[in-house]
Amino acid sequence: MSQKILLNGNVHFDQNNNVLVVLNENNRVVKLNQPVSRCLGILIEQYPAVVKQADLFHYIWGNEASQIPANALYQNISLLRRSLANASPALSDAVITVPRAGFRLSAEVQITTDTASNEEVSAANISSENVHGLAEEPAPTTINKPKSAPGIALYIICALAASIVLILTYLHTSQENSRSLFDTYTLATERNGCKIYAYPDFVQNNQSEFNDYFRKFSITCKVLTHAYLSVNTPRTRVSVIYCNDILARAKTCVTHIYWNDSK
Repeated sequence: MSQKILLNGNVHFDQNNNVLVVLNENNRVVKLNQPVSRCLGILIEQYPAVVKQADLFHYIWGNEASQIPANALYQNISLLRRSLANASPALSDAVITVPRAGFRLSAEVQITTDTASNEEVSAANISSENVHGLAEEPAPTTINKPKSAPGIALYIICALAASIVLILTYLHTSQENSRSLFDTYTLATERNGCKIYAYPDFVQNNQSEFNDYFRKFSITCKVLTHAYLSVNTPRTRVSVIYCNDILARAKTCVTHIYWNDSK
C-alpha cells in the first residue's frame, strides 16, 4: 500500500514518475518535466502558504540554483499552469502569483491523500509508459552461432546508423526545447528601435529594474529589432538575444551578455 496525492479528488499527482493522472478519464496521463514536478511538489508541501522564489529555486535546482536564469522559474511556473489546466479545467487558476513574494496554490484547490493498492499503482505506472517506457519482454532463448564476417559488418553498420539517428533526434529535441523556453515571453515594450520580449511576471514585478537595464547597457536595435531579455537569479548577468524576427521565424540571432555588477 502507498499514499497518493489527489488534487480536487480526481487528479493524482505522482511525483515519483513526474506525471498527473486524471482518474475519471481512464487514467489519462499528463507528463511533467522534473523541475515542474518539483515545483508542484513544494507548492503542495507548503500549501496554503506562499513559497518564496528563492526557496523554489533551491528546492528545484539545489546547488545549481545560482546559475539558473530567473526566467527559468517563470517558464516552469507557466508550464505547470498549462499542465494543471490540461489535467482539469478546474485547476486552470490553481497557481497564484504573489507579487514580490513568490507563488502559492489557490485555496480553492482541494488537496487530499488517498491509499492506493499495489494494483492501482501498477495501473498508473502502465498508463505513464510514455514517460518511462515499459520493460521489454525477455527475448526467446536462442542458440548463439558464430557470426560470419558479412554478418558482423552488417551489424556494425546498423549500430552506427542507429547511433546517428539518436544523435540527430537529440540535437533536434535540444533545439526545440531551447526555443520553447521563450514561448511564454510577451512584448513588454518598444524602445530604442527594439521590440523587447520578456516573461510577463518578471516585467510586472521588476518594472524599475527592467527600465534601468536600458540606461546601464544602452540596449539599442538597428537591424535585429526583436530582443529577448532574461536575467539570472543573483542578478549578475543580463542576456539579450537580438533577432531579425520573432524567435519562431528568426533567421539571424545574436546574443549579448551584460554584467550587472555595478548599480
